[in-house]
Amino acid sequence: KRIGIIGFGIMGEAFATRFKRKLPQCSFCVHDAKEDRREAARALGHAVASSAPEVLLASDITVLSMKPQDFAALA
Repeated sequence: KRIGIIGFGIMGEAFATRFKRKLPQCSFCVHDAKEDRREAARALGHAVASSAPEVLLASDITVLSMKPQDFAALA
C-alpha cells in the first residue's frame, strides 16, 4: 500500500514518521510546494510527486496536511 501526503511541513513529516513506524510495509508519496520540504522528504526515502494530483493518483489513501488558508491552491 502507498500513503500519500500533501503538505510535508512539520505536521506532514510527523504523519509520515508515525505511519512509517506503525506501518513499515507502506511506502509514501508526498508533495509540498516548497523545494526544501520536498528535499527533506527525499532525504527520508519518500517518493516525491511534482503535484498534489499526482499524489492522489499514486496513493491508496492520502492525508491532506495543509493550513486551511492554503486549500485554495489545490483547486
